[in-house]
Amino acid sequence: MIKIVQLNLLDYRAEVQKEKLKRFQILMGTAAAIGVGLAVVAWMGLGSMVSDQQERNTLLKSEISKLDNEIKEVKLLKDKHKNFLERKQKIEELQNKRYEAAKLIDDLNVLIPDGVYLTSIEGDVKNNYKLSGKAVSDSKVALFMKNLPSTGVFEIPQLTSINKQPDAQEFVLNANLIDHAAVKEE
Repeated sequence: MIKIVQLNLLDYRAEVQKEKLKRFQILMGTAAAIGVGLAVVAWMGLGSMVSDQQERNTLLKSEISKLDNEIKEVKLLKDKHKNFLERKQKIEELQNKRYEAAKLIDDLNVLIPDGVYLTSIEGDVKNNYKLSGKAVSDSKVALFMKNLPSTGVFEIPQLTSINKQPDAQEFVLNANLIDHAAVKEE
């Protein structure tokens, strides 16, 4: 007759189950190790990126400080250049004014009518001149005042005082020099 053999598959199933669990644990361990490895690599990569950026930042800061120093030097050079140009302009003004007194006296000598002579010429820094002199008559003083602006050196003069003396008339005129720099700007 037929014998029924009973196989106990529970042990086999348990072993297969254990084998699957073992493979699952190995896969999970490997995945965890790979995950930790990737995290470490990412951490190291980010760390190197941060340190590279910090190096770039320090390089930029040092270069910026160098440029700031160069800007200060350029500013100092510009200031020196400006001072030099101002001194040059003053020297040119002084060179132009060097012969101004001689030209002024020469122009006055040509301009003064007969019967009038100057006793003093006083000037100040603002180019205001006080001309003192003697004349034979009032008309000679008026003629001198009329001729004074025609030189191109003086503006219209103002008669400050006139005193009659027995032998002549003493007069004082105030006259300003024409500012040629202002005329050139216009």
